[in-house]
Amino acid sequence: METTTSTTNLEDPTTPEEFDIVVIIKDRKYRFSGRVLNHDSFTLKIINEDYTKRWAADFSANYIDDLTTKAGCVKRISVFWKMLINIASGESQTASLEILTTEEINEIRKNKNKPVEEDQDSKLYIILTQTSEYDKFHYPLPLPFMPFTYEEYAQTIQLLYHDNSQLHKSLIAADCTQAVISLENKVTEFAAMFEEMKRVKNEKIKKLQRKVRLLQQKQKEQLPPVAYVTRGKK
Repeated sequence: METTTSTTNLEDPTTPEEFDIVVIIKDRKYRFSGRVLNHDSFTLKIINEDYTKRWAADFSANYIDDLTTKAGCVKRISVFWKMLINIASGESQTASLEILTTEEINEIRKNKNKPVEEDQDSKLYIILTQTSEYDKFHYPLPLPFMPFTYEEYAQTIQLLYHDNSQLHKSLIAADCTQAVISLENKVTEFAAMFEEMKRVKNEKIKKLQRKVRLLQQKQKEQLPPVAYVTRGKK
């Protein structure tokens, strides 16, 4: 069993605190990024090619200790993060990564008679593989699906409009019409998605308001009648 140890502290000035790369796996393109959160945790994020789906998770020092112990090659979080950085920069000769979908994980689990997950978009899995002279160690990191918020979509639309404006200015003398059209189509697509999300949100609010009114009406109907007693004059 190979054991590698180091300081837990991630705030090492000699190691980059973030990375952002494009990964192509089986004709699927992802943007894969990571960032140090504090001295004993980091976050990983994957966004699909058309920027409509996101998967993300935070990982603590305890989680990495448990993960690497189960894999049979114990690593402190600082060493694990450095391995990620080396993979992202293309400098590692002994480690590599894969991004697997839930469907692909299910196929592996079927072969091992393990229970499978149903929702195909519920998670993506980053599989880090480290190869030594005699052994190979796998470190699976699950990233649950994390949908974009309304605010994030709005911000993305603003950034796309800004990029579109800059592209028009920088390519005014170049024959790059197709690139401009592609970016304009992306802006239109995100704007339509944002409007649809607003519409769904408003419909949900209206449904909740109708339910409240119905409940209030039922309450009134279920109240007992009030009896009035009139006393006669003596």
